[in-house]
Amino acid sequence: MEYLEELIGIICEVTGMPDEGMDDDSHLIEECCIDSVQMFEILTAIEYEFEIEIEDEDWQKWETIGCVCDYLFYHLGELDRSSY
Repeated sequence: MEYLEELIGIICEVTGMPDEGMDDDSHLIEECCIDSVQMFEILTAIEYEFEIEIEDEDWQKWETIGCVCDYLFYHLGELDRSSY
């Protein structure tokens, strides 16, 4: 996934966790231990990095890093809109 490495980098920077073992199937809350403050910081970093605005109803659906990648592909016009 094109955005996977960038997202993992953002998550590691915000949480202080190492990237070892993180992949598109990693759960944001259970495996990455992201709390609400960290999620806000991650959202802000994603919006800045990819120059997009993320609606509350969208990010609340994210369960895994792969869900975030799919969101980016969709909203940056690289994924068939019927897939999201």
